[in-house]
Amino acid sequence: MNKNSIWIFLLSVILLCGTLIVCTSIYAKDEKNSSPSLSDASDYSISQNTVLSLNEAADYLRISTDDLKTIIKQDEEKRTSRGPTNAYDLIPYVNLNGNLIFYRPSLDKWIEYNTLNK
Repeated sequence: MNKNSIWIFLLSVILLCGTLIVCTSIYAKDEKNSSPSLSDASDYSISQNTVLSLNEAADYLRISTDDLKTIIKQDEEKRTSRGPTNAYDLIPYVNLNGNLIFYRPSLDKWIEYNTLNK
């Protein structure tokens, strides 16, 4: 190899490395702007006041806890006695290890569905 070809080779390597650095920084900036970071996770999490216990759901619906348990029992009987139902025909809740959990927006939809369809 002569001296000129070594300089051309070195210049090519330097230009290639510079191009890779620039492209990587552009990609990293674009990726940072387009995807949420861990610090933004609170924007996507369910806020604590939207997840309700049995007592909180009864208070939210302005009925007694016993009345809410009666509604749940009636809905369980409907679930076992008939086929598929509409999404908000039955009160929406999740049973987690014996604890009934309600999601406030789902309760709102349940109220709206039953108000309009009954």
